[in-house]
Amino acid sequence: MSVSGLFNRKVRGLVGASLLAVLAACTSTDTKGVLGSAAEDQTQQLVIQGKCPQIELREGTAYHRQYARGARKMADGQMDPEKLIYQAAIADTTRACRMSDQEGLVITVQAQGRLVLGPQGKPGSYKVPIRIAVADDKSVLYSQLVELEVQVPAGQLSNQFLFEKNDVAIPGGAGEFAKVYIGFDDGAKK
Repeated sequence: MSVSGLFNRKVRGLVGASLLAVLAACTSTDTKGVLGSAAEDQTQQLVIQGKCPQIELREGTAYHRQYARGARKMADGQMDPEKLIYQAAIADTTRACRMSDQEGLVITVQAQGRLVLGPQGKPGSYKVPIRIAVADDKSVLYSQLVELEVQVPAGQLSNQFLFEKNDVAIPGGAGEFAKVYIGFDDGAKK
């Protein structure tokens, strides 16, 4: 056997072992309080990533712009950039799931982003509208609009934010057929 063949065989073995270790870590559970106290609420028993719905940003929902009153569209159809108060953007998302005897599948949804002030903005507190929805191919299983407060400190022109919603509950068997959607939404609360 050549040296390169032996090397490739060892590399494949290491990659395979690493993959098994990662998969084992993703499917581990703490059903008896091994990692925590035994007195923990056992209705939330299993951390189940295998059936946790994928998370997506729908087109057009990753950015949110707030303009000053009286802002008008310009000839090219865009809003006047000089009237921009702030622009917020979601950069990354993640989710985790656990099974609950009482609530079904409970999803924790997180999004990380940044709010940047425009020409009309100033340091202070801003509320940005974030919608979390879970749907399968037949119906909407969950939908909520949340106003996240983002602070821009004095002397700063932007700030990062972390959004978390840890109580998104859907029926237990719906996870593998559903998708979680998160994004900015200017619509009325539904």
